[in-house]
Amino acid sequence: MRPRVPPSWWERLKRYAATPCTQAPDAPEEPTETPIVELTLTGREAALRDAVNAERARHGLASLAVAASLQHAARAHTADMIRHRYFSHDWHNGAPFGTWVSRYAECATTGEILAWHSPQQTAANAVQQWLDSPGHRAALLSRTWRVMGVELTRKHATVDFGRRC
Repeated sequence: MRPRVPPSWWERLKRYAATPCTQAPDAPEEPTETPIVELTLTGREAALRDAVNAERARHGLASLAVAASLQHAARAHTADMIRHRYFSHDWHNGAPFGTWVSRYAECATTGEILAWHSPQQTAANAVQQWLDSPGHRAALLSRTWRVMGVELTRKHATVDFGRRC
């Protein structure tokens, strides 16, 4: 079975194909060093990252690094849920997870787990909520994932997972 290519990728390919290649004659053939962008997590985000990785370690799984693209996705989705007062993997306008997440991360495979708690959400509480739910537990402890993005607010916890981003 052939993998499904998201429509946004076809649009991007069309734009690239329509753009003429204009390389300066003295430009190097191979790109030089790619600048490294340091990603700074808030204390709450770092706590969620650490809680997720600690639980994975307890089950003999590798820790997940935070990928900038998935970090932006987790932050944006959480902000959208807060702004529009909903709780769903879909975007507020009904765009399904697989569609909206591709705006942030071009991972071969992605997944998301969400938790909501009142009055105060903590990293430990969120991880426990996920462990208590078979589907969320399977996502949290999946060997598929290589990277993640995390967001933890007073009420929301979001983890976006990826593979081959």
